[in-house]
Amino acid sequence: GGAGVTRGYLNLPQADAERFIDSPFVCADRLYRSGDLVRQRADGLLEFLGRNDDQVKIHGLRIEPGDIQACLTAHPDIQQAVV
Repeated sequence: GGAGVTRGYLNLPQADAERFIDSPFVCADRLYRSGDLVRQRADGLLEFLGRNDDQVKIHGLRIEPGDIQACLTAHPDIQQAVV
């Protein structure tokens, strides 16, 4: 959150509503819902636990396996696919 967070998506109010929330910590700040799951440890540090979706990173690129699966099964010769 804070000054480094964008104001939102251009002309996509629904995407804004899904991804951006008002900060409960600082008045008038917004937070971006990245999909990362973290917890605050007893020593105050944040620990990354994973993601709340199926997104993975391969060589720094964000990949949605479900999108690949949907593309594969859209082909007439493919009945089922698992990615």
